[in-house]
Amino acid sequence: MGDISKQESVGELRLERRMLGTHDSLILKRDLCNGCGVCAELCPKDAMNIKPAVIENGRLVHFPIVDIDVNTCIMCGLCAVFCPLGALEAWVNGEKMAMFVKNDALPQLVKTIEVSQERCMPDCELKCQESCPREAITVIVQRENDQIKKIISVQVDTELCVYCKACDYACPYGAISVNKFFEGSLTVEPEECGDCSYVCPSRIDLKGITTSAKQQIQKA
Repeated sequence: MGDISKQESVGELRLERRMLGTHDSLILKRDLCNGCGVCAELCPKDAMNIKPAVIENGRLVHFPIVDIDVNTCIMCGLCAVFCPLGALEAWVNGEKMAMFVKNDALPQLVKTIEVSQERCMPDCELKCQESCPREAITVIVQRENDQIKKIISVQVDTELCVYCKACDYACPYGAISVNKFFEGSLTVEPEECGDCSYVCPSRIDLKGITTSAKQQIQKA
């Protein structure tokens, strides 16, 4: 299969494998990773190792840290396909494509965000921009007397966007449509540590919500 090299630089972990006619890369961008653990759950070889978050006096010191074991990783790229934050990238011969997808072992999963400019109205209070947990949306406006007269454009940074649909839900005019390639549900036990609230890309206080709900049930 070829030996895999591993390099750690500022903000990036890179795995490289060169074989006859093939150059594979797997890149982990530390600044985008929040240690959610999806990659570790999916990895067929258990090559993803996650060190837990450090919390002191109720404050997050650092997120969980992801490491990749080169002795077990097979560079399939499954982790990159499903990473919800785009923190993992798989490249084959200079093309951003997971080997899993390239070999037709998994279909290309498409997530999209579309903006209908004609539906954007100046009285929307820039709900899409305000609701985005990743600050991935920038609304360019024309103002007159400190009032928004016209929405010129809505720009989305797809490198930051996690397709959480917060903007989709917030837009009062249905001008934004978000399609993410998977849906799911989450069960949270309020007695747990609360790391979920720290790593959630949508900044939802999951621990606070479940704790409050449990208290209300107990009072009923």
